[in-house]
Amino acid sequence: MDLPLNIEGLAREHPSANEQVFGTGRALYEGRRASWSIEMRHLKKGRELSRPTAHRLAMLRNLATSLVEHGKIETTDTRAKELRGVVERVITIAKQNTLHAKRLVMKTIRTRDAMTKLFEEIAPGFAERHGGYTRIVKVKTRHGDAAPISLIEILAPGAPTGKAGKGPAAPKVKAAAPKSKEQFEK
Repeated sequence: MDLPLNIEGLAREHPSANEQVFGTGRALYEGRRASWSIEMRHLKKGRELSRPTAHRLAMLRNLATSLVEHGKIETTDTRAKELRGVVERVITIAKQNTLHAKRLVMKTIRTRDAMTKLFEEIAPGFAERHGGYTRIVKVKTRHGDAAPISLIEILAPGAPTGKAGKGPAAPKVKAAAPKSKEQFEK
C-alpha cells in the first residue's frame, strides 16, 4: 500500500483521515469532545474514586456509618481523606441536637444505633471544638495491589487540638538597641 506524501491533500480528500493524521485536536473546534483534551477542573470538588456518582455516595455513607458505629476503620488513603469531610460535616451538624439536625444527618448515617451514638456520645463531647474531629494514620500497604491503607478514627472528646501539642516554642531573642551618641561620649 502506497502512503500519500501529501498529508494536506489527504486531509482534504478524506476528512476522517484528518483525525488519524493530526489527532483529535480539531474535535474541540467542531463541538465534539476529544479524548485527550486538557480541561481545567473548575467546580469539580472531591475525588471520583473510580465509581459512578451513586455508588461513590453510597460507599461514603456506608463508611461514615461504620466509622460512627465502631469509632475507627481501616480503608485506603484516598477513601479515608474523602470520608473525613463527610464525617466532620455530620458531627458539626449533630452538635446542634435539633430535629432538623437529626433529619439532615439521617441522609448520611443510615442506622439507628449509629444515630443515637452520634447524638448522645460523640457530638456532645465536641461541643467546644471547631472541626478536626478525626485523625488519619497511615498504617501499611495492601498486599494485592500495594494500595496505601490508613486508619481513620474519631478522636476522643477530650483530646487536645493539634495546635497546642506542636512542641516547645522557640526562645525569643531580643535585638540589642543601637547605642546613642550620649553613650559614646561618656
